Amino acid sequence: MKIVSLLAAATEILCELGLQDELVGISHECDHPPEALDRPRISKPTFDVSGKSSGAIDQAVREGAASGRDLYEIDIDQLRELSPHLILAQAVCEVCAVPTESAREAAREAEIEADVLSLDAHSIRDILEGVTLIGEATGTAERAEVVVGDLRRRSHEVTRAVAGAPRPRVLALEWLDPLFVPAIRRNDGRGAGRHGPGRAPPHAVRLRARGYPSRCRGARGDPRQGGPACDRSRARIRGGRIILLQPIGSADR
Repeated sequence: MKIVSLLAAATEILCELGLQDELVGISHECDHPPEALDRPRISKPTFDVSGKSSGAIDQAVREGAASGRDLYEIDIDQLRELSPHLILAQAVCEVCAVPTESAREAAREAEIEADVLSLDAHSIRDILEGVTLIGEATGTAERAEVVVGDLRRRSHEVTRAVAGAPRPRVLALEWLDPLFVPAIRRNDGRGAGRHGPGRAPPHAVRLRARGYPSRCRGARGDPRQGGPACDRSRARIRGGRIILLQPIGSADR
Protein backbone atom coordinates (compact mmCIF):
# COMPACT_ATOMS: atom_id res chain seq x y z
CA MET A 1 0.00 0.00 0.00
CA LYS A 2 1.17 3.52 -0.84
CA ILE A 3 0.07 6.32 1.47
CA VAL A 4 0.19 10.12 1.25
CA SER A 5 -0.26 12.11 4.46
CA LEU A 6 -1.50 15.69 4.23
CA LEU A 7 -1.57 16.07 8.02
CA ALA A 8 1.41 16.23 10.36
CA ALA A 9 -0.32 14.21 13.07
CA ALA A 10 -1.25 11.49 10.57
CA THR A 11 2.38 11.17 9.52
CA GLU A 12 3.39 10.55 13.13
CA ILE A 13 0.60 8.00 13.59
CA LEU A 14 1.60 6.14 10.43
CA CYS A 15 5.18 5.84 11.64
CA GLU A 16 4.03 4.75 15.09
CA LEU A 17 2.11 1.96 13.36
CA GLY A 18 5.27 0.89 11.50
CA LEU A 19 4.14 2.16 8.10
CA GLN A 20 7.20 4.25 7.21
CA ASP A 21 7.89 2.20 4.10
CA GLU A 22 4.32 2.67 2.85
CA LEU A 23 4.48 6.46 3.30
CA VAL A 24 5.34 7.93 -0.11
CA GLY A 25 4.38 11.60 0.28
CA ILE A 26 3.89 14.16 3.06
CA SER A 27 2.62 17.71 3.52
CA HIS A 28 4.64 20.91 3.79
CA GLU A 29 3.88 20.98 7.55
CA CYS A 30 5.13 17.51 8.45
CA ASP A 31 8.16 17.79 10.74
CA HIS A 32 8.34 14.52 12.69
CA PRO A 33 9.62 11.85 12.91
CA PRO A 34 12.96 12.53 11.20
CA GLU A 35 12.93 9.29 9.22
CA ALA A 36 9.79 10.40 7.36
CA LEU A 37 11.02 13.81 6.26
CA ASP A 38 12.80 12.71 3.09
CA ARG A 39 9.48 12.01 1.34
CA PRO A 40 8.23 14.33 -1.39
CA ARG A 41 6.19 17.25 -0.03
CA ILE A 42 3.13 17.55 -2.21
CA SER A 43 1.37 20.51 -0.60
CA LYS A 44 2.22 24.14 0.10
CA PRO A 45 0.45 27.38 1.08
CA THR A 46 -0.81 29.59 -1.72
CA PHE A 47 0.85 32.58 -0.05
CA ASP A 48 4.41 33.08 1.22
CA VAL A 49 4.67 32.75 5.02
CA SER A 50 8.46 32.93 5.29
CA GLY A 51 9.64 35.67 7.62
CA LYS A 52 6.11 36.89 8.31
CA SER A 53 4.80 37.69 11.77
CA SER A 54 1.69 36.06 13.23
CA GLY A 55 -0.30 39.19 12.43
CA ALA A 56 0.87 39.31 8.81
CA ILE A 57 0.05 35.62 8.28
CA ASP A 58 -3.35 36.17 9.87
CA GLN A 59 -4.03 39.07 7.50
CA ALA A 60 -2.98 37.03 4.45
CA VAL A 61 -5.28 34.20 5.53
CA ARG A 62 -8.19 36.58 6.02
CA GLU A 63 -7.69 38.15 2.61
CA GLY A 64 -7.44 34.74 0.94
CA ALA A 65 -10.55 33.46 2.69
CA ALA A 66 -12.49 36.59 1.83
CA SER A 67 -11.62 36.22 -1.85
CA GLY A 68 -12.56 32.53 -1.89
CA ARG A 69 -9.01 31.48 -2.75
CA ASP A 70 -7.79 28.10 -1.53
CA LEU A 71 -5.17 28.50 1.17
CA TYR A 72 -3.23 25.38 0.11
CA GLU A 73 -2.36 23.80 -3.19
CA ILE A 74 -1.47 20.20 -3.97
CA ASP A 75 1.05 19.22 -6.61
CA ILE A 76 -1.25 17.27 -8.92
CA ASP A 77 1.54 15.97 -11.16
CA GLN A 78 3.46 14.64 -8.19
CA LEU A 79 0.33 13.11 -6.70
CA ARG A 80 -0.37 11.39 -10.01
CA GLU A 81 3.20 10.06 -10.13
CA LEU A 82 3.05 8.75 -6.55
CA SER A 83 -0.40 7.23 -7.21
CA PRO A 84 -1.21 6.47 -3.56
CA HIS A 85 -3.87 4.02 -2.50
CA LEU A 86 -4.71 6.05 0.61
CA ILE A 87 -4.62 9.81 1.35
CA LEU A 88 -4.92 11.10 4.91
CA ALA A 89 -6.40 14.56 5.48
CA GLN A 90 -8.61 16.47 7.94
CA ALA A 91 -11.91 18.36 7.96
CA VAL A 92 -11.56 20.11 11.32
CA CYS A 93 -10.15 23.36 9.96
CA GLU A 94 -9.76 24.73 6.44
CA VAL A 95 -7.00 27.07 7.58
CA CYS A 96 -4.79 24.85 9.72
CA ALA A 97 -3.99 22.12 7.18
CA VAL A 98 -5.06 20.83 3.77
CA PRO A 99 -8.81 20.10 4.09
CA THR A 100 -10.32 16.77 3.15
CA GLU A 101 -12.37 18.12 0.26
CA SER A 102 -9.23 19.58 -1.34
CA ALA A 103 -7.59 16.17 -1.07
CA ARG A 104 -10.58 14.55 -2.79
CA GLU A 105 -10.57 17.15 -5.54
CA ALA A 106 -6.83 16.62 -6.07
CA ALA A 107 -7.32 12.86 -6.36
CA ARG A 108 -10.04 13.37 -8.95
CA GLU A 109 -7.90 15.83 -10.90
CA ALA A 110 -4.93 13.46 -10.79
CA GLU A 111 -7.24 10.66 -11.98
CA ILE A 112 -6.08 8.23 -9.31
CA GLU A 113 -8.16 5.71 -7.42
CA ALA A 114 -7.29 6.59 -3.84
CA ASP A 115 -9.33 6.37 -0.68
CA VAL A 116 -9.35 9.61 1.32
CA LEU A 117 -9.53 9.13 5.09
CA SER A 118 -10.51 12.22 7.07
CA LEU A 119 -9.24 12.54 10.65
CA ASP A 120 -11.60 14.92 12.45
CA ALA A 121 -10.43 15.02 16.06
CA HIS A 122 -12.10 17.39 18.53
CA SER A 123 -11.00 15.56 21.68
CA ILE A 124 -8.36 13.19 22.99
CA ARG A 125 -10.88 10.40 22.52
CA ASP A 126 -11.22 11.38 18.86
CA ILE A 127 -7.44 11.32 18.43
CA LEU A 128 -7.30 7.76 19.75
CA GLU A 129 -10.18 6.78 17.47
CA GLY A 130 -8.18 8.25 14.59
CA VAL A 131 -5.32 5.87 15.36
CA THR A 132 -7.80 3.01 15.26
CA LEU A 133 -9.25 4.20 11.94
CA ILE A 134 -5.82 4.39 10.34
CA GLY A 135 -5.04 0.93 11.66
CA GLU A 136 -8.21 -0.47 10.14
CA ALA A 137 -7.56 1.25 6.80
CA THR A 138 -3.97 0.01 6.57
CA GLY A 139 -4.23 -3.52 7.89
CA THR A 140 -2.46 -2.67 11.14
CA ALA A 141 -5.44 -2.88 13.47
CA GLU A 142 -3.62 -5.02 16.04
CA ARG A 143 -0.70 -2.61 16.25
CA ALA A 144 -3.15 0.31 16.51
CA GLU A 145 -4.87 -1.39 19.43
CA VAL A 146 -1.52 -1.65 21.23
CA VAL A 147 -0.67 1.99 20.55
CA VAL A 148 -4.08 3.23 21.73
CA GLY A 149 -3.88 1.06 24.84
CA ASP A 150 -0.47 2.49 25.71
CA LEU A 151 -1.66 6.07 25.21
CA ARG A 152 -4.70 5.47 27.42
CA ARG A 153 -2.50 3.94 30.10
CA ARG A 154 -0.14 6.92 30.07
CA SER A 155 -3.06 9.33 30.23
CA HIS A 156 -4.55 7.53 33.21
CA GLU A 157 -1.16 7.53 34.94
CA VAL A 158 -0.98 11.31 34.61
CA THR A 159 -4.52 11.65 35.95
CA ARG A 160 -3.66 9.53 38.98
CA ALA A 161 -0.38 11.33 39.56
CA VAL A 162 -2.02 14.74 39.89
CA ALA A 163 -5.13 13.61 41.74
CA GLY A 164 -5.69 15.92 44.68
CA ALA A 165 -2.88 18.28 43.69
CA PRO A 166 -3.46 22.05 43.47
CA ARG A 167 -4.59 23.04 39.99
CA PRO A 168 -3.08 26.23 38.56
CA ARG A 169 -5.10 28.34 36.17
CA VAL A 170 -3.84 27.84 32.63
CA LEU A 171 -4.27 29.97 29.52
CA ALA A 172 -3.62 28.03 26.31
CA LEU A 173 -2.89 30.04 23.17
CA GLU A 174 -2.62 28.59 19.66
CA TRP A 175 -2.00 31.90 17.86
CA LEU A 176 -0.43 35.11 19.14
CA ASP A 177 -1.73 37.87 16.85
CA PRO A 178 -4.65 37.88 17.17
CA LEU A 179 -4.82 35.75 20.30
CA PHE A 180 -6.63 32.46 19.69
CA VAL A 181 -7.75 30.21 22.51
CA PRO A 182 -7.93 26.53 21.47
CA ALA A 183 -10.97 24.41 22.11
CA ILE A 184 -9.88 21.93 24.80
CA ARG A 185 -11.49 18.54 25.34
CA ARG A 186 -10.68 15.90 27.92
CA ASN A 187 -10.56 12.13 27.46
CA ASP A 188 -14.31 11.95 28.00
CA GLY A 189 -14.92 14.54 25.29
CA ARG A 190 -16.12 17.24 27.68
CA GLY A 191 -14.65 20.72 27.67
CA ALA A 192 -11.82 21.52 30.05
CA GLY A 193 -11.46 25.26 29.95
CA ARG A 194 -10.02 27.57 32.56
CA HIS A 195 -13.09 27.23 34.75
CA GLY A 196 -13.21 23.46 34.72
CA PRO A 197 -14.82 20.66 32.70
CA GLY A 198 -17.80 21.54 30.56
CA ARG A 199 -17.37 25.31 30.80
CA ALA A 200 -15.84 27.39 28.05
CA PRO A 201 -13.01 29.78 28.95
CA PRO A 202 -14.24 33.33 29.57
CA HIS A 203 -12.38 34.40 26.43
CA ALA A 204 -14.70 32.22 24.36
CA VAL A 205 -17.70 34.14 25.65
CA ARG A 206 -16.55 37.69 26.36
CA LEU A 207 -13.55 38.26 24.12
CA ARG A 208 -14.80 36.91 20.81
CA ALA A 209 -14.05 40.16 19.04
CA ARG A 210 -12.19 39.00 15.97
CA GLY A 211 -12.56 35.96 13.74
CA TYR A 212 -12.40 34.64 10.22
CA PRO A 213 -15.14 35.14 7.65
CA SER A 214 -17.96 32.60 7.71
CA ARG A 215 -16.18 30.47 5.10
CA CYS A 216 -13.48 29.67 7.65
CA ARG A 217 -15.72 29.08 10.64
CA GLY A 218 -16.37 25.60 11.94
CA ALA A 219 -19.68 23.87 12.41
CA ARG A 220 -20.08 25.46 15.85
CA GLY A 221 -19.25 28.93 14.56
CA ASP A 222 -15.76 29.14 16.06
CA PRO A 223 -13.11 30.77 13.85
CA ARG A 224 -10.76 28.16 12.40
CA GLN A 225 -12.63 25.55 14.50
CA GLY A 226 -9.66 25.67 16.87
CA GLY A 227 -11.03 28.38 19.10
CA PRO A 228 -12.18 31.98 19.29
CA ALA A 229 -10.10 35.05 18.71
CA CYS A 230 -9.45 37.30 21.68
CA ASP A 231 -9.32 41.05 21.84
CA ARG A 232 -5.72 41.66 22.89
CA SER A 233 -6.67 44.93 24.56
CA ARG A 234 -8.87 43.03 27.01
CA ALA A 235 -6.57 40.09 27.67
CA ARG A 236 -4.61 40.33 30.91
CA ILE A 237 -1.85 38.02 32.09
CA ARG A 238 -1.59 37.86 35.87
CA GLY A 239 1.26 36.61 38.05
CA GLY A 240 1.35 33.07 39.37
CA ARG A 241 -0.36 31.59 36.33
CA ILE A 242 0.72 29.27 33.53
CA ILE A 243 0.66 30.32 29.88
CA LEU A 244 0.73 27.42 27.42
CA LEU A 245 1.76 28.30 23.88
CA GLN A 246 0.13 25.70 21.65
CA PRO A 247 1.07 26.52 18.05
CA ILE A 248 -1.69 25.90 15.56
CA GLY A 249 -1.11 22.72 13.59
CA SER A 250 0.16 20.93 16.69
CA ALA A 251 -3.06 20.82 18.69
CA ASP A 252 -3.79 17.18 17.80
CA ARG A 253 -0.19 16.03 18.29
